[in-house]
Amino acid sequence: MMSERGVRWLLGVVIVLLVIFFVILGFSLWGRDEGRLRESEWLGKLGPSFEVENLYEGKDLVRFGGGEDLVLLNFFASWCVPCRAEHELLGEIDISVTGIAWKDKRLDAQKFLEETGNPYDFVGFDEEGRVSVLWGILGIPESYIVDREGIVRYHKVGPITPTLLEEEIEPLIERLKAEG
Repeated sequence: MMSERGVRWLLGVVIVLLVIFFVILGFSLWGRDEGRLRESEWLGKLGPSFEVENLYEGKDLVRFGGGEDLVLLNFFASWCVPCRAEHELLGEIDISVTGIAWKDKRLDAQKFLEETGNPYDFVGFDEEGRVSVLWGILGIPESYIVDREGIVRYHKVGPITPTLLEEEIEPLIERLKAEG
């Protein structure tokens, strides 16, 4: 049996090791752009088509490419705090915006859009996460820009910010529009 002094010493060592571990972990993550930690497997490739329920009306077939306009595909949820932070900016994007309510309750997603405004041209309902599995979604918000041929040209994990919109998304959209 350990003495009281031995137990205190052992506890002190464990605490010091935990502090060192978390300090190293913190410094290793410092300054990373969380949206760039993982690139989509679809970047530069034809994005997958999928069938998804319309949040309001039932089933709709959603396809990208084949003469469509540029599309920003945005996975969101009513319970997602970063989704709320980017929500207003989605209405400023000058292309078609498709929202996919991910692992949410239908009434909660509808209420969220009623309260905050609906920036989407179409809203899909992916309660079980099937569409998100096709696209490789790990968390939300997550956004993609898909060109007229259905090729994924941009991927962002995390919320769209004003700086990101101005410095990355808007220039890309203008370039893609100029390409025809």
